[in-house]
Amino acid sequence: MNLLLTKRKVLMLTAMLAVAFLAVPASLYARPASEAGLHPRETTVTIFHTNDIHGRVTQSSSSMGIDRVPAIRESVRNSLLVDVGDNFWGAPIAALNTGADMLNLLDLAGYDLFTPGNHDFDYGFDRLLELHEMARVEFVSSNIFANGELVFNEVAIREVEGVRIGFFGLTSPDTPQFLGEGLVGNAVFGNVIEAAKRSVAILQAANVDVIVALAHIGTGFADENNSGSLAMAVPEIDIIIDGHSHTLLENGNVVNGVLIASAGDHLRFLGRIDIVVSESGGIVSKSASVISRQEALSNFEPQANVTAALNRLVELLAENQDSELAFVVTTLDYAMPLGNIRSEERPIGNLIADAARHATGADMAAINSGGIRADLESGDVTVGNLFEVLPFGNEIEVFEITPAQLAGVLEHGIQSAPEAASRFLHVSGFSFTYDPNAEPGSRVLSITFGGAPLNLTDSARTFTIAVNNFMAGGGDGFVMFESMPFVGNFGDQLEQVIEFIQTTTNSYANVEGRIVAVPDAAQR
Repeated sequence: MNLLLTKRKVLMLTAMLAVAFLAVPASLYARPASEAGLHPRETTVTIFHTNDIHGRVTQSSSSMGIDRVPAIRESVRNSLLVDVGDNFWGAPIAALNTGADMLNLLDLAGYDLFTPGNHDFDYGFDRLLELHEMARVEFVSSNIFANGELVFNEVAIREVEGVRIGFFGLTSPDTPQFLGEGLVGNAVFGNVIEAAKRSVAILQAANVDVIVALAHIGTGFADENNSGSLAMAVPEIDIIIDGHSHTLLENGNVVNGVLIASAGDHLRFLGRIDIVVSESGGIVSKSASVISRQEALSNFEPQANVTAALNRLVELLAENQDSELAFVVTTLDYAMPLGNIRSEERPIGNLIADAARHATGADMAAINSGGIRADLESGDVTVGNLFEVLPFGNEIEVFEITPAQLAGVLEHGIQSAPEAASRFLHVSGFSFTYDPNAEPGSRVLSITFGGAPLNLTDSARTFTIAVNNFMAGGGDGFVMFESMPFVGNFGDQLEQVIEFIQTTTNSYANVEGRIVAVPDAAQR
């Protein structure tokens, strides 16, 4: 009898436990197969990635919004989320708290790793170090040094379902040239290939299964500082997640056996890499794809806590940016992707150069095209619109310059013509012609000032020229201003454009012949 009761109790208890077990959500009791003792032959790990967000964190006609990124990531098991730079700067919302709000969004969205891009130095190196101290996301970099020491962690290892993935970061060594020495401070950017080889050796010694470079170096640059050259030089890297050139590689690009992935810019896409690893640790396959803005909006709800943070920023921005300034007769186009404004005269470049000359009373003005970052569309223009056009917070400075020095400045600006380059200049107070097919350094054909040609070798006559402090500090390679007599600082460039746009009668509907390319002029 006692035995019978005992058996009955066991059966009842077993039934109760079974019912209770079935009532628990599967997500709570599910265990990886390896923990259950099944040890699958293959494991898939997914890395979601973003690059060159540039403050475009709210949902728009071109951005999925950063609040949908964590929802997508959480829909896939065994996943990681990384960003490869140029996040903290680029739109009015990013400048509200000099990058801190963008960092907070990365943290709220659950990013695992971050590698700084060149524009993450736009608030200065000291500010980047402050952001690093605030961050929960781990900064990783193999080639940013200060005082002879690496500034951030050289490598990071993440273990996912038993798969060990090793990461290291790279930032373009051309950052000081892009930004000027003032913003990078005492930061030194090492050779990317040397840094990669050193980091790969560290990760190999740590017995990782997959090696991933988070590389803000770009895909199309001519020197060795690009992802293709890196893949050729260091084939031990399995995957390069790239940024800087805003390149969209929808299915990746394989170079020398290395998979290169890049997700465009501005959260138009979310990059996805799927890596299948065998039980022994070997890579079975690796593939890249992207999730478009439309796919994200159609299939995923935004994550509530990230949306709440975004809404607070949008409200704060509206308080400061929505005042209307003037009516522009025609759209002043920036012409993305990086083209037109970086290789030819554009009305919006003329407007900005004219504003600098007007505000300073200088004889001339020259503004690098890389400082102009958005269209100015027809309609009611707001402070926010203009901030998107000129987001750097530059100031305008005036120097004395001779015709010979001016010719040298222009030669540097058109060195890459007809290819687009951020150093391509927009001018006011004078015009010039050049031959894009001539040897670099000998392309300027003529400079006209006050209706008369200047002598390109004249080193006696002087004029005053207005430029932004980025150029004055050697940005984009304009180091020649350092040797010119300094006249004065005339304040904030954005404020000058705001004032000018309310007083000018020029509609800026067309180009005006300020910059004219004359191919093969020597043969005519």
